[in-house]
Amino acid sequence: MDLKLEVYSPALELLGLLEVHRSVIWESKAFGAGSFSLEALITEESRALLVPDHILWIEGDTAGVIEHIQQQAGTDGPYITVKGRDLTGLLDRRILWGLYDLNATPPAVMHHLVQDSAVRPTRGDSEARKLPGLALLDAPAGGNKIRYQKTGGSLLDALELLGEAYQVAFGVRFNAAVPRMEFWTRWGADRSVTQSINEPVFYSTELDDVLESEYSYDSANYRNVSLVAGEGEGKDRVLVTVEGSVEPAPTPPEPPGPTPVTYTITLSVDPEGGGTASGGGSVSEGASVTVTASPSEGYEFSGWREGSEIVSTEPSYTFQASADRSLTAVFAVVIPTYTITLSIDPAQADWGSVSGGGRYQEGSSVTVTATPAEGYQFVAWQEGGQIVSTDASYTFTVGADRRLTAVFEIVKPSRLPSGYTEVEYIHSDSRCQINTGIAIDLAKDSLEMVMKPDSYISSIEYILGSSSTSAPRCRLFRKSATQLGVVWGKATTQSTINISIANRNMTLSLSNGVLKIDTTTLKTLTTSMTTAGTVYLLSDANRSSAGFSIRANLYSCKMYKSGTLKRDFVPCIDPSNAVGLYDLVEGEFYGNSLSGSFTAGPAV
Repeated sequence: MDLKLEVYSPALELLGLLEVHRSVIWESKAFGAGSFSLEALITEESRALLVPDHILWIEGDTAGVIEHIQQQAGTDGPYITVKGRDLTGLLDRRILWGLYDLNATPPAVMHHLVQDSAVRPTRGDSEARKLPGLALLDAPAGGNKIRYQKTGGSLLDALELLGEAYQVAFGVRFNAAVPRMEFWTRWGADRSVTQSINEPVFYSTELDDVLESEYSYDSANYRNVSLVAGEGEGKDRVLVTVEGSVEPAPTPPEPPGPTPVTYTITLSVDPEGGGTASGGGSVSEGASVTVTASPSEGYEFSGWREGSEIVSTEPSYTFQASADRSLTAVFAVVIPTYTITLSIDPAQADWGSVSGGGRYQEGSSVTVTATPAEGYQFVAWQEGGQIVSTDASYTFTVGADRRLTAVFEIVKPSRLPSGYTEVEYIHSDSRCQINTGIAIDLAKDSLEMVMKPDSYISSIEYILGSSSTSAPRCRLFRKSATQLGVVWGKATTQSTINISIANRNMTLSLSNGVLKIDTTTLKTLTTSMTTAGTVYLLSDANRSSAGFSIRANLYSCKMYKSGTLKRDFVPCIDPSNAVGLYDLVEGEFYGNSLSGSFTAGPAV
């Protein structure tokens, strides 16, 4: 014989192929475990493969477990005989553990018993009771519920009683594509010629579903009359004749007609493990054949291929048998697709547009682009409130659904010439000052400066000073974290006020001779306190040593003379990267005139 069997271990590992040389007999049952018998020549291969508990698989879902082995020697050489039951027989190796009280349809009860005894046991040693590789297929729908109570006994015995009582066929089939064993049930159907609901089933040698038939007739002992002797003796004895009608000899069956033409439909899958194909086998000429492809998880069906040609793209392909056919169910790996959703913040559509969203396959390179409208500028791409890119064109590899938001803002017109960068503040160290280049009368002119002193105190740190050392003048200094002082006149006449100024924003203002910090008046100045020299910010009169320049953030400063704005200073970085103030009135840059350096705050 050229029949080849695949042999698997109890753990469903493929061990090898066995070419059968003598015979294979396989019996199937609807309500129990079928049986098989196999004879093969004794070879090294057969000795290694044909051992107890190994699984034999022919094709389709037919498989059995080796339970009996016998070796013999005959005229045609030594051979080995193995017998066993199909995979359903494995259920005989499990018992019902304790009492079961169930209320469900018969198929559902059967599935529950198998689940709890061999697939995912909840009683006894749950790991030891599992049958490796056994899975449950879905129970068929329909049917009335039954009340089922059972304690102990063989799992297979219980299933056989249920199957026969309620006409539910069951079994364990082999799925070689996975591989795994699958427990199934299905309702029985009336296939006799006396009903009209289901297509009837006929058995005949002409249909090739009866292998052989035998008829015999023997007339040697046939008699049609009997003579019975009654009372009396000799010639006086009474004789009675008993006659019966002659039964005609039975009519022998007609000799079988010509053997019908059959074809073999061979099925395979590509790639291995991509799915399963069913519906093949031996069919009669002209019969309608339906082959079905079922993809495994992670695959999708592509088409039925015959040779190099795709003959159908439908998973269920129906045709009439007219020749042997070899069909391959082709499957393809399913590449996941993900959705890239884009939105705009703020939500007004006139702030800009976004492109590049949509649905993409996993691993694709995607570029999303944000385009601001006139008067607006792109800020960043955000996802879940977090910035993922500051590039207007953001490229990434797709690996999940993503929701990206393009953030825009209004473009603020720059107050500074090209090349200058406006910053929030400039920070001075102990050797920084700004020479404003202008002298003002502190008694009648005005000044407004916003600053934030550091918490560090050395001794006296000047906030406002003058280049004159002999003329009457007024200087403002910080004496401590809570003391602000004013010095006026040629000498060092001074007054102080307690006010918390350290490490906080404060506004220093001078108007009509009143010097204030925020709303607190420090001093009312008179004409004798006029600053005759040039005004210096953040220091006093060209001090070159540490300890006189205040350490602070300077945010802005405006200076007025006789009511006219003379200086409007904006913190900035000039084109050469020097940090200082830019005067919007005169259009000039003022840098540090001491040996220290300013530090720029964040860009505006």
